[in-house]
Amino acid sequence: MRQRYTYEIETTHDGTTWRRTARDSDTFSRTAPAVARALLETWVIDHPGKLDGGERIVVHDPVHHPHDDEHERIAPTVRVRIYAGDNGAAEPIAIGYLGHDERDFQTLQQPVRQGLSRIRRTVSEHRVETGVAAVVSVGLGIFVTRLLRRRRSDKPGGPEESA
Repeated sequence: MRQRYTYEIETTHDGTTWRRTARDSDTFSRTAPAVARALLETWVIDHPGKLDGGERIVVHDPVHHPHDDEHERIAPTVRVRIYAGDNGAAEPIAIGYLGHDERDFQTLQQPVRQGLSRIRRTVSEHRVETGVAAVVSVGLGIFVTRLLRRRRSDKPGGPEESA
């Protein structure tokens, strides 16, 4: 049976402050938890550069399982909330999270993996790419200039012999 749901997609960088990226209503033929999972899967497909790898999708159904704390083990970066109807009810009927399960990082490699993922995200930013390109261009210019000066001074009649 088709149901009308309102959904919100939110992202966070610090795990506490959520920023809404989408809010819409649509008719779905799935249950609210299945819609939350599908929206998170679509988000993953649409934003591959924003993922570290190893993220999990966990869907919480507060209506049928009010004490399910599976979602509390996730360090979320994306949250989807599903509300009944067009305007959205006061309380969500399903909540989905995308993030890392803290149990996955209970190894000595955790700081290394997190550091590498931060570096990869930072380097993929446009500003960093532009800065790196500028530094490489200046460095290459200095190298080429020194190389040309050295070749000029090595030729007979160069600056050393004319003095």
